[in-house]
Amino acid sequence: MHMTDETPYYADVVLPLALPAPYYTYRVPPAMQKDISKGKRVLVQFGPRKIYTAIVIALHHHPPLSGKTKEILEIVDDTPMVNDLQLAFWQWMSTYYLCNPGEVMNAALPAPFKLESETRISFHPAFISSGDLSEKEQALLNLIKQKKKIPAGKLLKEWKNKNLMSLLQSLLLRGAISVEEELEKKTGGEKDIFLTLDPSFHDKEALCTLKEKLRRAPKQLEMLECFLSCSHAENGTETLQVRRSRLLKECKGSYAVCDTLIRKGILRIKEKTADIPPPETSLDYSINPLTPAQQKAFDNIIRAFSRKNVVLLHGVTSSGKTEIYFHLIEKTLQEGKQVLFMMPEIALTTQMAQRVKKIFGNRVAIYHSKHPERQRADIWQGLLRNEIQIVLGVRSSLFLPFSSLGLVIVDEEHEPSYKQFEPAPRYHARDAVIMLATLHKASVLLGSATPSLESYFNSMTGKYERVVLAERYGNIQLPLIQVTDILKAVKKKQFHIHFTEALLASIRQTLDRGKQVILFQNRRGFSLFFQCTECGWIPRCRHCNISLTYHKSIHRM
Repeated sequence: MHMTDETPYYADVVLPLALPAPYYTYRVPPAMQKDISKGKRVLVQFGPRKIYTAIVIALHHHPPLSGKTKEILEIVDDTPMVNDLQLAFWQWMSTYYLCNPGEVMNAALPAPFKLESETRISFHPAFISSGDLSEKEQALLNLIKQKKKIPAGKLLKEWKNKNLMSLLQSLLLRGAISVEEELEKKTGGEKDIFLTLDPSFHDKEALCTLKEKLRRAPKQLEMLECFLSCSHAENGTETLQVRRSRLLKECKGSYAVCDTLIRKGILRIKEKTADIPPPETSLDYSINPLTPAQQKAFDNIIRAFSRKNVVLLHGVTSSGKTEIYFHLIEKTLQEGKQVLFMMPEIALTTQMAQRVKKIFGNRVAIYHSKHPERQRADIWQGLLRNEIQIVLGVRSSLFLPFSSLGLVIVDEEHEPSYKQFEPAPRYHARDAVIMLATLHKASVLLGSATPSLESYFNSMTGKYERVVLAERYGNIQLPLIQVTDILKAVKKKQFHIHFTEALLASIRQTLDRGKQVILFQNRRGFSLFFQCTECGWIPRCRHCNISLTYHKSIHRM
Protein backbone atom coordinates (compact mmCIF):
# COMPACT_ATOMS: atom_id res chain seq x y z
CA MET A 1 0.00 0.00 0.00
CA HIS A 2 1.68 3.19 -1.18
CA MET A 3 0.94 6.44 0.59
CA THR A 4 -0.12 9.72 -1.06
CA ASP A 5 0.08 13.25 0.26
CA GLU A 6 -2.76 12.25 2.58
CA THR A 7 -0.44 9.72 4.25
CA PRO A 8 -1.38 8.99 7.86
CA TYR A 9 1.27 10.21 10.23
CA TYR A 10 0.36 7.87 13.09
CA ALA A 11 0.22 4.10 13.39
CA ASP A 12 -1.62 2.02 15.98
CA VAL A 13 0.42 -1.10 16.77
CA VAL A 14 -0.02 -4.30 18.79
CA LEU A 15 2.91 -5.42 20.93
CA PRO A 16 3.43 -9.10 21.93
CA LEU A 17 2.86 -8.27 25.59
CA ALA A 18 0.00 -8.40 28.10
CA LEU A 19 -0.49 -4.64 28.38
CA PRO A 20 -3.33 -2.51 29.79
CA ALA A 21 -4.17 -0.94 26.42
CA PRO A 22 -5.07 -3.06 23.36
CA TYR A 23 -2.81 -0.97 21.11
CA TYR A 24 -0.34 1.93 21.25
CA THR A 25 0.14 4.85 18.87
CA TYR A 26 3.49 5.76 17.28
CA ARG A 27 4.49 8.54 14.91
CA VAL A 28 5.43 7.50 11.35
CA PRO A 29 8.59 9.33 10.14
CA PRO A 30 8.18 10.99 6.71
CA ALA A 31 10.78 8.65 5.15
CA MET A 32 8.67 5.60 6.07
CA GLN A 33 5.25 6.88 5.05
CA LYS A 34 5.39 5.40 1.53
CA ASP A 35 6.36 1.92 2.74
CA ILE A 36 4.30 1.42 5.89
CA SER A 37 1.01 -0.48 5.68
CA LYS A 38 -1.39 -2.45 7.83
CA GLY A 39 -0.15 -5.92 8.81
CA LYS A 40 3.57 -5.16 8.54
CA ARG A 41 6.00 -5.63 11.40
CA VAL A 42 7.76 -2.55 12.77
CA LEU A 43 10.38 -2.00 15.46
CA VAL A 44 9.31 0.32 18.26
CA GLN A 45 10.76 1.40 21.58
CA PHE A 46 8.47 0.57 24.48
CA GLY A 47 9.42 1.95 27.88
CA PRO A 48 12.72 3.72 28.51
CA ARG A 49 14.95 1.23 26.65
CA LYS A 50 13.35 -1.96 25.34
CA ILE A 51 12.78 -2.51 21.62
CA TYR A 52 10.03 -4.84 20.40
CA THR A 53 8.47 -6.07 17.18
CA ALA A 54 4.94 -4.74 16.75
CA ILE A 55 2.22 -5.27 14.13
CA VAL A 56 0.59 -2.25 12.48
CA ILE A 57 -3.20 -2.52 12.83
CA ALA A 58 -4.27 0.97 11.73
CA LEU A 59 -2.92 4.15 10.08
CA HIS A 60 -4.47 7.58 10.71
CA HIS A 61 -3.97 11.33 11.27
CA HIS A 62 -5.11 11.46 14.91
CA PRO A 63 -2.45 11.99 17.57
CA PRO A 64 -3.01 10.33 20.97
CA LEU A 65 -4.65 12.37 23.70
CA SER A 66 -1.40 12.50 25.69
CA GLY A 67 0.24 14.35 22.80
CA LYS A 68 3.51 12.45 23.36
CA THR A 69 4.47 9.84 20.79
CA LYS A 70 7.63 7.98 19.92
CA GLU A 71 8.69 7.36 16.35
CA ILE A 72 8.69 3.99 14.64
CA LEU A 73 12.33 2.91 14.41
CA GLU A 74 12.20 0.58 11.41
CA ILE A 75 9.83 -1.26 9.06
CA VAL A 76 10.80 -4.93 9.13
CA ASP A 77 8.76 -6.34 6.23
CA ASP A 78 8.44 -5.52 2.53
CA THR A 79 4.98 -7.11 2.45
CA PRO A 80 2.42 -7.56 5.27
CA MET A 81 3.16 -10.46 7.62
CA VAL A 82 -0.45 -10.61 8.87
CA ASN A 83 -3.57 -10.18 6.72
CA ASP A 84 -6.81 -8.36 7.54
CA LEU A 85 -8.71 -11.56 8.34
CA GLN A 86 -6.06 -12.55 10.87
CA LEU A 87 -6.25 -9.17 12.58
CA ALA A 88 -10.04 -9.50 12.77
CA PHE A 89 -9.62 -13.00 14.19
CA TRP A 90 -7.11 -11.77 16.81
CA GLN A 91 -9.54 -9.04 17.84
CA TRP A 92 -12.37 -11.56 18.20
CA MET A 93 -10.18 -13.90 20.27
CA SER A 94 -9.09 -11.15 22.64
CA THR A 95 -12.72 -10.11 23.19
CA TYR A 96 -14.26 -13.58 23.42
CA TYR A 97 -11.56 -15.14 25.59
CA LEU A 98 -10.98 -12.03 27.74
CA CYS A 99 -7.31 -11.46 27.01
CA ASN A 100 -5.11 -8.78 25.47
CA PRO A 101 -4.51 -8.64 21.68
CA GLY A 102 -0.79 -8.73 22.50
CA GLU A 103 -1.22 -12.15 24.14
CA VAL A 104 -2.94 -13.42 20.99
CA MET A 105 -0.13 -12.01 18.85
CA ASN A 106 2.47 -13.67 21.07
CA ALA A 107 0.72 -17.05 20.72
CA ALA A 108 0.23 -16.66 16.97
CA LEU A 109 3.64 -15.58 15.65
CA PRO A 110 6.59 -18.04 15.54
CA ALA A 111 9.56 -16.90 17.65
CA PRO A 112 11.78 -15.78 14.71
CA PHE A 113 9.17 -13.15 13.84
CA LYS A 114 9.16 -11.62 17.34
CA LEU A 115 12.38 -9.62 17.45
CA GLU A 116 13.20 -8.25 20.88
CA SER A 117 16.15 -6.31 22.23
CA GLU A 118 18.37 -7.64 24.98
CA THR A 119 19.95 -5.45 27.65
CA ARG A 120 23.76 -5.72 27.57
CA ILE A 121 26.08 -4.27 30.20
CA SER A 122 29.71 -3.32 29.54
CA PHE A 123 32.58 -1.59 31.33
CA HIS A 124 32.99 2.08 30.44
CA PRO A 125 36.63 2.49 29.22
CA ALA A 126 36.83 6.13 30.34
CA PHE A 127 36.02 5.30 33.97
CA ILE A 128 38.83 5.88 36.50
CA SER A 129 38.22 4.53 39.99
CA SER A 130 38.89 6.91 42.87
CA GLY A 131 38.90 4.05 45.36
CA ASP A 132 35.46 4.79 46.77
CA LEU A 133 33.77 1.66 45.43
CA SER A 134 32.49 -0.82 47.98
CA GLU A 135 33.82 -4.39 48.02
CA LYS A 136 30.70 -5.72 46.26
CA GLU A 137 30.68 -2.92 43.69
CA GLN A 138 34.33 -3.61 42.83
CA ALA A 139 33.68 -7.37 42.55
CA LEU A 140 30.73 -6.75 40.23
CA LEU A 141 32.74 -4.31 38.13
CA ASN A 142 35.57 -6.86 37.81
CA LEU A 143 33.07 -9.49 36.63
CA ILE A 144 31.68 -7.10 33.98
CA LYS A 145 35.25 -6.27 32.87
CA GLN A 146 36.01 -9.96 32.33
CA LYS A 147 32.87 -10.53 30.24
CA LYS A 148 33.35 -7.32 28.17
CA LYS A 149 29.67 -7.10 27.11
CA ILE A 150 27.37 -9.35 29.12
CA PRO A 151 23.58 -9.80 28.75
CA ALA A 152 21.66 -8.74 31.87
CA GLY A 153 20.02 -12.17 32.18
CA LYS A 154 23.38 -13.95 32.14
CA LEU A 155 24.84 -11.50 34.68
CA LEU A 156 21.89 -12.21 36.97
CA LYS A 157 22.74 -15.95 36.87
CA GLU A 158 26.49 -15.47 37.39
CA TRP A 159 26.28 -12.91 40.21
CA LYS A 160 25.98 -14.99 43.37
CA ASN A 161 25.29 -12.14 45.80
CA LYS A 162 22.14 -10.13 46.43
CA ASN A 163 21.20 -6.55 45.52
CA LEU A 164 22.37 -6.78 41.90
CA MET A 165 20.03 -4.05 40.64
CA SER A 166 21.05 -1.53 43.33
CA LEU A 167 24.76 -2.22 42.67
CA LEU A 168 24.25 -1.77 38.90
CA GLN A 169 22.39 1.50 39.55
CA SER A 170 25.27 2.76 41.67
CA LEU A 171 27.89 1.83 39.04
CA LEU A 172 25.77 3.43 36.32
CA LEU A 173 25.52 6.71 38.26
CA ARG A 174 29.32 6.72 38.78
CA GLY A 175 29.86 6.22 35.03
CA ALA A 176 31.64 2.90 35.55
CA ILE A 177 29.37 0.92 33.22
CA SER A 178 27.21 1.54 30.18
CA VAL A 179 23.90 -0.11 29.34
CA GLU A 180 22.59 -0.59 25.81
CA GLU A 181 19.92 -2.55 23.98
CA GLU A 182 20.91 -4.89 21.16
CA LEU A 183 18.38 -6.42 18.80
CA GLU A 184 18.93 -10.11 18.14
CA LYS A 185 17.57 -11.33 14.81
CA LYS A 186 17.02 -15.08 14.59
CA THR A 187 17.92 -16.31 11.14
CA GLY A 188 18.83 -19.66 9.63
CA GLY A 189 18.56 -23.11 11.14
CA GLU A 190 19.25 -23.79 14.79
CA LYS A 191 21.59 -26.59 15.81
CA ASP A 192 19.94 -29.21 17.96
CA ILE A 193 21.99 -31.69 19.96
CA PHE A 194 20.51 -35.18 19.99
CA LEU A 195 21.57 -38.11 22.14
CA THR A 196 21.30 -41.80 21.41
CA LEU A 197 22.35 -44.94 23.27
CA ASP A 198 25.63 -46.50 22.18
CA PRO A 199 24.93 -49.66 20.09
CA SER A 200 26.97 -51.80 22.52
CA PHE A 201 24.19 -51.34 25.10
CA HIS A 202 21.27 -52.26 22.82
CA ASP A 203 21.43 -55.79 24.19
CA LYS A 204 19.29 -56.20 27.32
CA GLU A 205 21.99 -58.09 29.24
CA ALA A 206 24.59 -55.40 28.48
CA LEU A 207 22.11 -52.73 29.57
CA CYS A 208 21.41 -54.52 32.87
CA THR A 209 25.16 -54.88 33.52
CA LEU A 210 25.61 -51.16 32.84
CA LYS A 211 22.87 -50.25 35.31
CA GLU A 212 24.56 -52.37 37.99
CA LYS A 213 27.86 -50.55 37.40
CA LEU A 214 26.13 -47.18 37.74
CA ARG A 215 24.57 -48.00 41.13
CA ARG A 216 27.41 -46.09 42.80
CA ALA A 217 26.70 -43.04 40.62
CA PRO A 218 22.99 -42.43 41.31
CA LYS A 219 22.75 -39.19 39.31
CA GLN A 220 24.20 -40.85 36.21
CA LEU A 221 21.87 -43.82 36.68
CA GLU A 222 18.89 -41.51 37.10
CA MET A 223 19.74 -39.68 33.86
CA LEU A 224 20.23 -42.96 32.01
CA GLU A 225 16.85 -44.23 33.26
CA CYS A 226 15.25 -40.97 32.17
CA PHE A 227 16.89 -41.28 28.73
CA LEU A 228 15.59 -44.84 28.36
CA SER A 229 12.12 -43.68 29.35
CA CYS A 230 12.18 -40.81 26.81
CA SER A 231 13.60 -42.94 23.99
CA HIS A 232 11.80 -46.22 24.81
CA ALA A 233 15.21 -47.87 24.41
CA GLU A 234 14.24 -50.76 26.66
CA ASN A 235 11.40 -51.81 24.36
CA GLY A 236 13.52 -52.95 21.42
CA THR A 237 16.86 -52.92 19.71
CA GLU A 238 16.24 -49.66 17.83
CA THR A 239 16.53 -46.51 19.94
CA LEU A 240 15.06 -43.12 19.25
CA GLN A 241 17.15 -39.96 19.46
CA VAL A 242 16.38 -37.60 22.33
CA ARG A 243 17.11 -33.88 22.38
CA ARG A 244 19.63 -33.05 25.09
CA SER A 245 17.53 -30.09 26.20
CA ARG A 246 14.51 -32.37 26.67
CA LEU A 247 16.54 -34.94 28.64
CA LEU A 248 17.89 -32.28 31.00
CA LYS A 249 14.41 -30.86 31.49
CA GLU A 250 12.74 -34.23 32.10
CA CYS A 251 15.18 -35.47 34.74
CA LYS A 252 16.18 -32.03 36.06
CA GLY A 253 19.82 -33.04 35.65
CA SER A 254 22.97 -31.04 34.95
CA TYR A 255 25.15 -30.72 31.85
CA ALA A 256 28.04 -32.21 33.87
CA VAL A 257 26.19 -35.51 34.44
CA CYS A 258 25.15 -35.65 30.78
CA ASP A 259 28.74 -34.97 29.63
CA THR A 260 30.01 -37.74 31.92
CA LEU A 261 27.69 -40.28 30.26
CA ILE A 262 28.94 -39.09 26.87
CA ARG A 263 32.62 -39.34 27.91
CA LYS A 264 32.04 -42.87 29.21
CA GLY A 265 30.68 -43.83 25.80
CA ILE A 266 27.22 -44.67 27.13
CA LEU A 267 25.44 -41.93 25.20
CA ARG A 268 26.45 -40.70 21.77
CA ILE A 269 26.00 -37.15 20.57
CA LYS A 270 24.76 -36.01 17.20
CA GLU A 271 24.20 -32.46 15.97
CA LYS A 272 21.81 -31.65 13.17
CA THR A 273 20.48 -28.43 11.77
CA ALA A 274 16.79 -27.84 12.19
CA ASP A 275 16.02 -26.46 8.75
CA ILE A 276 12.84 -27.13 6.84
CA PRO A 277 13.29 -30.21 4.65
CA PRO A 278 13.24 -29.82 0.86
CA PRO A 279 9.81 -30.16 -0.76
CA GLU A 280 8.76 -33.66 -1.67
CA THR A 281 7.67 -34.54 -5.13
CA SER A 282 4.07 -35.56 -5.41
CA LEU A 283 3.74 -39.30 -4.95
CA ASP A 284 0.60 -39.34 -7.08
CA TYR A 285 -1.24 -41.93 -4.98
CA SER A 286 -4.90 -42.23 -5.84
CA ILE A 287 -7.58 -41.84 -3.21
CA ASN A 288 -9.41 -45.02 -2.33
CA PRO A 289 -12.95 -45.18 -3.76
CA LEU A 290 -15.72 -44.72 -1.20
CA THR A 291 -18.00 -47.54 -0.14
CA PRO A 292 -21.75 -47.01 -0.74
CA ALA A 293 -22.23 -45.96 2.91
CA GLN A 294 -19.27 -43.54 2.76
CA GLN A 295 -20.44 -42.12 -0.58
CA LYS A 296 -23.89 -41.49 0.87
CA ALA A 297 -22.35 -39.68 3.86
CA PHE A 298 -20.09 -37.67 1.51
CA ASP A 299 -23.07 -36.56 -0.61
CA ASN A 300 -25.02 -35.66 2.53
CA ILE A 301 -22.10 -33.55 3.79
CA ILE A 302 -21.92 -31.61 0.50
CA ARG A 303 -25.67 -30.93 0.65
CA ALA A 304 -25.42 -29.96 4.35
CA PHE A 305 -22.68 -27.42 3.57
CA SER A 306 -25.13 -25.62 1.27
CA ARG A 307 -27.37 -25.04 4.31
CA LYS A 308 -24.91 -24.52 7.19
CA ASN A 309 -21.16 -23.90 7.32
CA VAL A 310 -20.64 -26.39 10.20
CA VAL A 311 -21.40 -30.10 9.84
CA LEU A 312 -20.94 -32.82 12.47
CA LEU A 313 -19.90 -36.16 10.98
CA HIS A 314 -21.03 -38.71 13.57
CA GLY A 315 -19.33 -41.88 12.36
CA VAL A 316 -18.73 -45.03 14.36
CA THR A 317 -15.18 -46.30 14.87
CA SER A 318 -13.61 -47.81 11.71
CA SER A 319 -16.37 -46.44 9.49
CA GLY A 320 -13.86 -44.71 7.19
CA LYS A 321 -14.25 -41.06 8.17
CA THR A 322 -10.65 -40.39 7.06
CA GLU A 323 -11.41 -41.52 3.50
CA ILE A 324 -14.29 -39.04 3.41
CA TYR A 325 -11.89 -36.33 4.64
CA PHE A 326 -9.53 -37.07 1.74
CA HIS A 327 -12.33 -36.78 -0.84
CA LEU A 328 -13.46 -33.47 0.67
CA ILE A 329 -9.86 -32.18 0.62
CA GLU A 330 -9.50 -33.13 -3.06
CA LYS A 331 -12.76 -31.36 -3.92
CA THR A 332 -11.63 -28.20 -2.06
CA LEU A 333 -8.24 -28.17 -3.81
CA GLN A 334 -9.98 -28.46 -7.19
CA GLU A 335 -11.87 -25.27 -6.26
CA GLY A 336 -8.50 -23.52 -5.73
CA LYS A 337 -8.91 -23.15 -1.97
CA GLN A 338 -6.84 -24.06 1.09
CA VAL A 339 -7.54 -26.75 3.71
CA LEU A 340 -6.82 -26.80 7.44
CA PHE A 341 -6.84 -30.36 8.84
CA MET A 342 -6.69 -30.24 12.64
CA MET A 343 -5.73 -33.12 14.90
CA PRO A 344 -5.88 -33.11 18.73
CA GLU A 345 -2.35 -34.39 19.45
CA ILE A 346 1.10 -34.26 17.86
CA ALA A 347 1.41 -38.07 17.89
CA LEU A 348 -1.77 -38.43 15.82
CA THR A 349 -0.60 -35.65 13.51
CA THR A 350 2.61 -37.56 12.73
CA GLN A 351 0.68 -40.74 11.88
CA MET A 352 -1.84 -38.92 9.71
CA ALA A 353 0.94 -36.96 7.95
CA GLN A 354 2.28 -40.11 6.33
CA ARG A 355 -1.13 -40.94 4.88
CA VAL A 356 -1.88 -37.40 3.69
CA LYS A 357 1.55 -36.93 2.08
CA LYS A 358 1.21 -40.19 0.14
CA ILE A 359 -1.80 -38.70 -1.62
CA PHE A 360 -1.17 -34.93 -1.78
CA GLY A 361 2.66 -34.81 -1.72
CA ASN A 362 4.40 -31.46 -1.28
CA ARG A 363 1.14 -29.53 -1.10
CA VAL A 364 0.98 -30.53 2.60
CA ALA A 365 2.69 -28.72 5.49
CA ILE A 366 2.86 -30.17 9.02
CA TYR A 367 2.61 -27.58 11.80
CA HIS A 368 3.04 -28.21 15.52
CA SER A 369 5.18 -27.15 18.49
CA LYS A 370 7.69 -30.02 18.20
CA HIS A 371 8.95 -28.64 14.90
CA PRO A 372 11.85 -26.15 15.15
CA GLU A 373 10.81 -22.49 15.25
CA ARG A 374 12.64 -21.84 11.96
CA GLN A 375 10.60 -24.51 10.22
CA ARG A 376 7.34 -23.09 11.57
CA ALA A 377 8.39 -19.65 10.34
CA ASP A 378 9.08 -21.10 6.88
CA ILE A 379 5.58 -22.60 6.78
CA TRP A 380 4.15 -19.19 7.69
CA GLN A 381 6.09 -17.60 4.82
CA GLY A 382 5.02 -20.40 2.46
CA LEU A 383 1.36 -19.65 3.18
CA LEU A 384 1.93 -15.94 2.56
CA ARG A 385 3.38 -16.85 -0.85
CA ASN A 386 0.43 -19.23 -1.55
CA GLU A 387 2.83 -22.18 -1.90
CA ILE A 388 0.97 -24.39 0.60
CA GLN A 389 -2.57 -25.68 0.06
CA ILE A 390 -3.02 -28.09 2.99
CA VAL A 391 -1.96 -27.60 6.61
CA LEU A 392 -2.07 -30.58 8.96
CA GLY A 393 -1.60 -29.42 12.53
CA VAL A 394 -2.68 -29.12 16.12
CA ARG A 395 -4.56 -26.25 17.76
CA SER A 396 -1.84 -23.61 17.14
CA SER A 397 -2.24 -24.07 13.35
CA LEU A 398 -5.41 -21.94 13.37
CA PHE A 399 -3.21 -18.83 13.72
CA LEU A 400 -1.53 -19.34 10.33
CA PRO A 401 -2.01 -16.71 7.56
CA PHE A 402 -4.55 -18.42 5.31
CA SER A 403 -5.62 -16.31 2.36
CA SER A 404 -8.22 -18.56 0.69
CA LEU A 405 -9.35 -21.04 3.33
CA GLY A 406 -12.14 -23.24 1.97
CA LEU A 407 -12.40 -26.18 4.35
CA VAL A 408 -11.55 -26.90 7.99
CA ILE A 409 -11.60 -30.49 9.27
CA VAL A 410 -11.51 -31.00 13.05
CA ASP A 411 -10.86 -34.70 13.63
CA GLU A 412 -11.78 -36.22 17.02
CA GLU A 413 -13.52 -32.95 17.86
CA HIS A 414 -14.47 -34.22 21.32
CA GLU A 415 -10.84 -34.36 22.49
CA PRO A 416 -9.97 -32.06 25.46
CA SER A 417 -6.51 -31.49 23.89
CA TYR A 418 -8.07 -28.79 21.71
CA LYS A 419 -8.39 -26.63 24.84
CA GLN A 420 -5.49 -24.28 25.63
CA PHE A 421 -5.14 -23.63 29.38
CA GLU A 422 -1.81 -21.85 29.89
CA PRO A 423 -0.71 -19.27 28.91
CA ALA A 424 -3.34 -16.86 27.58
CA PRO A 425 -5.24 -16.85 25.29
CA ARG A 426 -7.11 -19.73 26.96
CA TYR A 427 -9.06 -20.77 23.91
CA HIS A 428 -10.81 -23.86 22.58
CA ALA A 429 -9.44 -24.52 19.09
CA ARG A 430 -12.61 -26.30 17.91
CA ASP A 431 -14.78 -23.28 18.74
CA ALA A 432 -12.22 -20.69 17.64
CA VAL A 433 -11.65 -22.30 14.26
CA ILE A 434 -15.39 -22.10 13.53
CA MET A 435 -15.10 -18.33 13.91
CA LEU A 436 -12.00 -18.34 11.68
CA ALA A 437 -13.92 -20.29 9.02
CA THR A 438 -16.83 -17.84 9.28
CA LEU A 439 -14.46 -14.94 8.54
CA HIS A 440 -13.13 -16.82 5.49
CA LYS A 441 -16.63 -17.99 4.45
CA ALA A 442 -15.26 -21.55 4.67
CA SER A 443 -16.92 -24.84 5.69
CA VAL A 444 -16.16 -26.76 8.90
CA LEU A 445 -16.44 -30.53 9.33
CA LEU A 446 -16.36 -31.86 12.90
CA GLY A 447 -15.59 -35.58 12.96
CA SER A 448 -16.04 -37.96 15.86
CA ALA A 449 -17.32 -41.38 16.87
CA THR A 450 -18.26 -39.93 20.27
CA PRO A 451 -19.16 -36.25 19.72
CA SER A 452 -18.79 -33.73 22.51
CA LEU A 453 -21.96 -32.80 24.34
CA GLU A 454 -21.81 -29.25 22.94
CA SER A 455 -21.45 -30.31 19.30
CA TYR A 456 -24.11 -33.00 19.62
CA PHE A 457 -26.53 -30.51 21.19
CA ASN A 458 -25.81 -27.92 18.47
CA SER A 459 -26.45 -30.52 15.77
CA MET A 460 -29.73 -31.65 17.36
CA THR A 461 -31.03 -28.08 17.80
CA GLY A 462 -30.26 -27.07 14.22
CA LYS A 463 -27.24 -24.84 14.82
CA TYR A 464 -25.05 -27.42 13.02
CA GLU A 465 -25.96 -29.99 10.39
CA ARG A 466 -25.45 -33.65 11.36
CA VAL A 467 -24.50 -36.57 9.11
CA VAL A 468 -24.46 -40.11 10.52
CA LEU A 469 -22.17 -42.89 9.29
CA ALA A 470 -23.30 -45.97 11.21
CA GLU A 471 -21.77 -48.72 9.06
CA ARG A 472 -18.21 -49.91 9.71
CA TYR A 473 -15.88 -50.53 6.78
CA GLY A 474 -16.23 -54.10 5.49
CA ASN A 475 -19.31 -54.61 7.71
CA ILE A 476 -17.01 -55.43 10.65
CA GLN A 477 -19.05 -55.94 13.80
CA LEU A 478 -18.42 -53.78 16.83
CA PRO A 479 -16.84 -55.65 19.77
CA LEU A 480 -19.10 -56.83 22.56
CA ILE A 481 -18.76 -54.57 25.60
CA GLN A 482 -19.73 -55.89 29.01
CA VAL A 483 -19.93 -53.50 31.97
CA THR A 484 -19.33 -55.06 35.40
CA ASP A 485 -20.44 -53.57 38.71
CA ILE A 486 -17.34 -54.03 40.89
CA LEU A 487 -19.11 -53.00 44.11
CA LYS A 488 -21.76 -55.64 43.54
CA ALA A 489 -19.07 -58.22 42.72
CA VAL A 490 -17.26 -57.43 45.99
CA LYS A 491 -20.47 -57.85 48.01
CA LYS A 492 -21.14 -61.21 46.34
CA LYS A 493 -17.51 -62.22 46.95
CA GLN A 494 -16.92 -62.52 43.21
CA PHE A 495 -13.91 -60.18 43.28
CA HIS A 496 -10.39 -61.61 43.55
CA ILE A 497 -7.57 -59.12 44.25
CA HIS A 498 -8.14 -56.71 41.31
CA PHE A 499 -10.32 -58.83 39.02
CA THR A 500 -13.87 -60.12 38.88
CA GLU A 501 -14.64 -63.81 38.37
CA ALA A 502 -16.17 -63.01 34.97
CA LEU A 503 -12.93 -61.32 33.80
CA LEU A 504 -10.75 -64.15 35.09
CA ALA A 505 -12.97 -66.73 33.36
CA SER A 506 -12.74 -64.82 30.06
CA ILE A 507 -8.96 -64.60 30.37
CA ARG A 508 -8.67 -68.35 30.99
CA GLN A 509 -10.93 -69.16 28.01
CA THR A 510 -8.89 -66.87 25.73
CA LEU A 511 -5.58 -68.36 26.84
CA ASP A 512 -6.94 -71.90 26.43
CA ARG A 513 -7.68 -71.05 22.77
CA GLY A 514 -4.04 -69.98 22.32
CA LYS A 515 -4.95 -66.30 22.01
CA GLN A 516 -3.48 -63.24 23.74
CA VAL A 517 -5.02 -60.85 26.29
CA ILE A 518 -4.49 -57.12 26.74
CA LEU A 519 -5.45 -55.46 30.03
CA PHE A 520 -5.68 -51.68 29.93
CA GLN A 521 -5.09 -49.72 33.11
CA ASN A 522 -6.74 -46.31 33.33
CA ARG A 523 -3.81 -44.59 35.01
CA ARG A 524 -0.16 -43.71 34.47
CA GLY A 525 2.77 -44.46 36.74
CA PHE A 526 3.77 -47.31 39.03
CA SER A 527 1.71 -46.15 42.02
CA LEU A 528 -0.98 -43.49 42.33
CA PHE A 529 0.38 -42.36 45.70
CA PHE A 530 2.92 -43.00 48.46
CA GLN A 531 1.77 -43.16 52.06
CA CYS A 532 3.80 -43.08 55.27
CA THR A 533 3.08 -46.26 57.24
CA GLU A 534 3.54 -44.46 60.57
CA CYS A 535 1.56 -41.24 60.23
CA GLY A 536 -0.47 -41.82 57.04
CA TRP A 537 0.95 -38.71 55.29
CA ILE A 538 0.58 -38.68 51.47
CA PRO A 539 2.75 -36.30 49.37
CA ARG A 540 0.55 -33.95 47.32
CA CYS A 541 1.00 -31.20 44.75
CA ARG A 542 1.42 -27.87 46.51
CA HIS A 543 -0.65 -26.14 43.80
CA CYS A 544 -3.72 -28.38 43.38
CA ASN A 545 -3.52 -30.82 46.36
CA ILE A 546 -3.67 -33.93 44.10
CA SER A 547 -1.60 -36.88 45.33
CA LEU A 548 1.68 -37.31 43.42
CA THR A 549 2.08 -40.39 41.19
CA TYR A 550 5.28 -42.44 41.51
CA HIS A 551 7.03 -43.32 38.22
CA LYS A 552 9.33 -46.26 38.94
CA SER A 553 11.33 -46.09 35.67
CA ILE A 554 12.75 -42.64 36.50
CA HIS A 555 12.37 -42.83 40.32
CA ARG A 556 10.35 -39.62 40.45
CA MET A 557 7.04 -38.46 41.89
